[in-house]
Amino acid sequence: NGVTVATTTTMSDGRYIFTHVMPGDYVVVQTDLSGWFSTMDSDGGDANRIAVLLPSGGYSTGNNFLDYTLATISGKVLVDINGNGQVNAEDVGGISGVTVKLLDTNNNQMGQYVTGTDGAFTFANLLPGSYTLVETDPAGYVSTSANQLSVTVTSGQESRGHAFLDTRNGDIGDRVWEDLNGNGVQDHGEPGLSNVVVRLLDVHGVEVATTLTDTNGMYLFSGRLPGAYVLDVAAPAGYVPTRYQQGDDPALDNDINPLTGLSDLVMLTAGQTNLTADAGFVVPAVVRGYAFIDTVSDLLRDTGDTTVTNLPVHLMVDGVVVASTNTDASGYYEFGAVPPGVVSVLVPRMGSKLVGVPNTDDERRNRAVDAGEDAVIVHTVLSGAGVLDGRPSEMLNFGFENHPLSTAIDIRLYATPDGVMIQLWTVNEAGCGDIVIYAWIDDDWVEVGRVPAWLVVGEGANAYTVAANGLAAGGAYYLRVIDEVGNEHLSLMPVAVGTLEVDAVRLDLQHVTLRFNTEPGRRYKVEVSADLVTWRTEWVSVPTAKGWTQFDAKQFTAGPGTHTEVRVPRNGRSRAFFRIRCVE
Repeated sequence: NGVTVATTTTMSDGRYIFTHVMPGDYVVVQTDLSGWFSTMDSDGGDANRIAVLLPSGGYSTGNNFLDYTLATISGKVLVDINGNGQVNAEDVGGISGVTVKLLDTNNNQMGQYVTGTDGAFTFANLLPGSYTLVETDPAGYVSTSANQLSVTVTSGQESRGHAFLDTRNGDIGDRVWEDLNGNGVQDHGEPGLSNVVVRLLDVHGVEVATTLTDTNGMYLFSGRLPGAYVLDVAAPAGYVPTRYQQGDDPALDNDINPLTGLSDLVMLTAGQTNLTADAGFVVPAVVRGYAFIDTVSDLLRDTGDTTVTNLPVHLMVDGVVVASTNTDASGYYEFGAVPPGVVSVLVPRMGSKLVGVPNTDDERRNRAVDAGEDAVIVHTVLSGAGVLDGRPSEMLNFGFENHPLSTAIDIRLYATPDGVMIQLWTVNEAGCGDIVIYAWIDDDWVEVGRVPAWLVVGEGANAYTVAANGLAAGGAYYLRVIDEVGNEHLSLMPVAVGTLEVDAVRLDLQHVTLRFNTEPGRRYKVEVSADLVTWRTEWVSVPTAKGWTQFDAKQFTAGPGTHTEVRVPRNGRSRAFFRIRCVE
């Protein structure tokens, strides 16, 4: 009859109960809490009223009411700094003025929000259910994430943290230049290289853009998405990358790695103009000069000065010797493919005395100074010097007052089936020219052999063997040697031409015994050949006081007497050729 017979409130789990109720017809009426709304109840009628028939002593259960509260959806539109489409720690900047719409499952617009300075948006007082957030990109931005997000909310839920990521394109570029002094840094006045192909690659090496440098060597890739890129700059013909990442200013260094021909990763952030991606190239140069004795005493290399031939010359870059050569018959030396930059050119002094360095730019001048045991020229090599038109390489000359001589020469003559040979040993060799051997024949000095300058090592103690002309086996001759710097060496006694005779004195199934004349104390080895073309050291056994030694390929020393016998293994050979070499 509409009369309230009992009132109760729900417990913490939402249950309610009426007890000690008389049998009869009743209506249970729910009053919604503030902020809550009813959707339905157990009997399917009025969402806030349930009719109940209660019998005597009976129970009526399952009389449930369904209520809900409103939900909220919120988020931000953020600047994607690195353009990777993911929210990272650095992506904290919001974008203002962005329109975000909320659609229901039937694509009906349920709301619209324009973001403020923090990029935030909020849709409140929403019924539980599924929705779609739709973002419209602001001017100047492109999306790196999807422009639509599906969101489902439950009763009273605050669904937060939904993010749209947008970014602004940026620019990568700068300059390709010739590094004239090879220091790896762009210096004032160094020219740009035009029409150079520059390729922009992604991190997987896939080309995403290409361009050419202008007349000043400038290039630019504009409107690029933020991210990591690699530059591939095609070196012009004859050029190679200069020193890599030198100096303190990343906007002035070379970013092309000489080992790979590519740059390291170049990072571009949202809206950034990155003008630090530079490429420096050089043309390997020529370093050259002369070594001379200044006989006219004007500190210049003139006609009439003496050349210093076959003098060792070393090129040092960054404290390391990278190349060596010798001066030729005119005293000239040359190094090619020299990287531009500061280099040192050294020659051994060996007791020589340098002339002074004149105050002139005459390219004939001496440039060397004393540096302990060496003479040195420190010089800045320019890109393309001696290679490109209009860029001659400077003459780096070594001028001496005098130059040391070989302090000693030993000589030996011996006969071979091909004629008499001359063997020379030099000590403290200076290396400045031919070594010429003369013999006293028919009351005159006759040239009988020569070691050409290009074979002379030029340093330390060395051995040379040349064929003699006009000497006979069994003869003895006074000798005169003019060493590589013109010093004269005379033999005090006639030098005999040694002879070597070899006999196969015995042949059995296992061995061949060879007998030949030797000089006591000298060392020998036996060589064998099957075709007189290819020779190898033979295994030998030599006699001792305790009997024959084990077979070995080592050299052996001749004992007292004029002859030595050795055994060599037959090894099943029916034919072989043997020769004896005196080693020392």
